[in-house]
Amino acid sequence: MLRMVIDSLPDLIYIKDTQSRFVLANRAIRKYMTGSPDGALLGFDDSSFYPKSWLAAFATTSRR
Repeated sequence: MLRMVIDSLPDLIYIKDTQSRFVLANRAIRKYMTGSPDGALLGFDDSSFYPKSWLAAFATTSRR
């Protein structure tokens, strides 16, 4: 039931593991990141979606 609630929210909700791979992603963030609410996101990290020049900034801010 919690998963249904998370998937129905319009906010971008995700959880990443210690290697910054997505382990939970709701429909909104899957659509934002892949263009489809059913797009594959689990197991991927930011380097799969963003230029390398952005990754250092992401690493700094996401660990706060």
